[in-house]
Amino acid sequence: MSWKKGNKRVFFQSIRARLAFGYILILFVSIIAVTVYFSFQMNARLLEATKQYLSSELKSAIDMIGNEPKGGPAMSDLLSKYTGGIKGSHKIGYALFDAKGHIVGRSRNFSEDKASLEEAMNRPPDDKSVTAGASAYRDADGNTVYMATRSFRNVMGEIFYLEFGVTPFGHQETVRVFFSTGLLMIPLIILLAFISGIIMTSRFLSPITRMITASNELSRSGSGGRLPILGTGDELDKLAASFNNVLDKLRESNQKMIHFTANASHEIRLPITAIKGEAEVALERGGDIEEYREVLANTVIGMDRLTRMITRLLVLSRGDSGLDRYEMKKIELKGLLAKMIDFYRVLAEKKNIVLSLCCPEVDFYVMGDPGRLEELFSNLIENAVRYTPENGTITLEMTLAQSNCAVRVSDTGIGIPEEEQEKIFERFYRVDKARTREDGGAGLGLSIARMIAKAHKGSITVESVPRKGSVFTVTLPTPSHISNIKKS
Repeated sequence: MSWKKGNKRVFFQSIRARLAFGYILILFVSIIAVTVYFSFQMNARLLEATKQYLSSELKSAIDMIGNEPKGGPAMSDLLSKYTGGIKGSHKIGYALFDAKGHIVGRSRNFSEDKASLEEAMNRPPDDKSVTAGASAYRDADGNTVYMATRSFRNVMGEIFYLEFGVTPFGHQETVRVFFSTGLLMIPLIILLAFISGIIMTSRFLSPITRMITASNELSRSGSGGRLPILGTGDELDKLAASFNNVLDKLRESNQKMIHFTANASHEIRLPITAIKGEAEVALERGGDIEEYREVLANTVIGMDRLTRMITRLLVLSRGDSGLDRYEMKKIELKGLLAKMIDFYRVLAEKKNIVLSLCCPEVDFYVMGDPGRLEELFSNLIENAVRYTPENGTITLEMTLAQSNCAVRVSDTGIGIPEEEQEKIFERFYRVDKARTREDGGAGLGLSIARMIAKAHKGSITVESVPRKGSVFTVTLPTPSHISNIKKS
């Protein structure tokens, strides 16, 4: 019993049931509205037809008795023969009055209308309007009688008033039958609508069911499968394609996270292992104060490298999560680069490297975070110094093109092979792994530089020729063309 109740609850909560019941509700309201509308329209058309029939019959009766010279009684006899009680689908009755409103004759069981007579007597004798003076009332049997009175003159010039009544006893019955038939058909139509609604929604939603089944299989197996695309080109195919794209991106992100975690663990474990090993050797072997001092100095250097790596990892992590904050302001870029040139000139002079800044005599302004931009160019200049042999040159060149400011950092270093140029921006990637580790690098500087450039709506690219040097180009938008810069 509980299983059945649970399945009923699931069914009524499903899209299939909601679509079916919505379809039934719309159909039910539509049937009621159409039935009521056509009933009113039919009744109005029948009423108009009855009034036209009343006008025609009244005119025909007056034309017939108007030429009777014998007066009222003879005209009444003619009317009795003319009406005959029922004509077609109408019951007809009459009352004939003289000029003073006295009744001359009438058909059997006909109830004359004094109000209609008084209205006709107030109109000019030659007024031939009928429908304007038509009225309706219910007789003793509950039928609606439409009545009109018109004045006329006979051949003797005498004024008479003819009151005509028409009862369309078949019209109301037609409207009632139409309305009741429409209402009686509602249960059958709703049943058929429910069955057809369930069939149609089951057919239309079957691709979604297959997608759910495939999605559940993917979640259970954890394999690299994809949702099926039927090739119909409809919205469900587009949904499946979109889901597959999201799935691919999630898998790619997961692989990058696994790769990042493995590399981070490896890079952190190496200096810790080296520090621990050197300390253990010193403790086991013993030694003088100078030897211990050397071990402690190496430990401090190793911890500095480890601290720098962890700091960079935190920067990348905060950038990935969107928690990194950028304090954007208008910056004169030439002054910022000149300050960095002065800072790294001492390091460059140790290798007899010429470090210079080349730019026009104009101010270059960008919107950015000064500290982050210093970090970006610091990574580029530091790498250039590291990989440029002695007696080389490093040049920072600034240009303004259209809406962007470009800074080219070129060196005469060892260069980068073409197949490695795009990979160098990946985290922990190093072209010369042994040399980089000796120099204290972990392959994170260029990743951070690209992240900072993207956060400023800019870009960073590289051109390099092995054994001739490399050119890193940083492009940043100028203030008049900057919109939606990342602030947090």
